[in-house]
Amino acid sequence: MPNHSRRAPASPHDAPPLAPAGAPGTAPETAPDGRPLRRETSGTSGLPAWRRNLRWTLLLLSLWAALTFLPAWFARDLPYTVLGWPLSFWMAAYGAPLAYLFIVVVYARVMNRGDDAWDE
Repeated sequence: MPNHSRRAPASPHDAPPLAPAGAPGTAPETAPDGRPLRRETSGTSGLPAWRRNLRWTLLLLSLWAALTFLPAWFARDLPYTVLGWPLSFWMAAYGAPLAYLFIVVVYARVMNRGDDAWDE
């Protein structure tokens, strides 16, 4: 049988007082590495950062799609050879992975800068 002796406070005035910062059982004011914790003051404070992240993600995904499909579509028409192999082979074997690596590096740097700006 459930215990009905505990009930929620009827109003905010009936609620127990808040514990002081740093009291046992409360959230710490600093992260494990010593940095102060961020506190959100409103529900929309992270919206500009999220829009910036979304723009960068869409831009880099568009670049990825272009680097994946456009060279493959037009490479057959290139009459050039490099070391006896068609240029399309070199583009697929070396160019695309290097371009993907470049996209990952750009994404990581941009997101780290955004995180650093958000932490300040």
